[in-house]
Amino acid sequence: MRIGIDIDGVLTNLQQFSVDYFTKFCYDNKIAYSVKRNNFDYDISKSFGLGKKEEDAFWGEYLDYYAKKERAREFASEVIKILKKQGHEIYIVTARWLTNRDDKLGKKNEKHCKKMA
Repeated sequence: MRIGIDIDGVLTNLQQFSVDYFTKFCYDNKIAYSVKRNNFDYDISKSFGLGKKEEDAFWGEYLDYYAKKERAREFASEVIKILKKQGHEIYIVTARWLTNRDDKLGKKNEKHCKKMA
């Protein structure tokens, strides 16, 4: 069987990273917000009740850090190894921001994704 595994939110805990670091970002930049924890969305501007401007500023500051430093979830590697040993083909997939662009930022994010895989 061919199995596709997404990076953000599957291999990594994007939700926890977003809550932790977006909270820090808002505090550091004196931005008032309210977290809607019961309705957390990958679109963190919705989850924090802020606009795209703040979200873009956040990812402009933290995307590189997230891509380089956010570790895979615990046991992800072991599970993938078991699946491969069982004969499955594993594909790491992503729709991560900018990876489809043929420019400096796109190439940079593509490189981060390949390192993770």
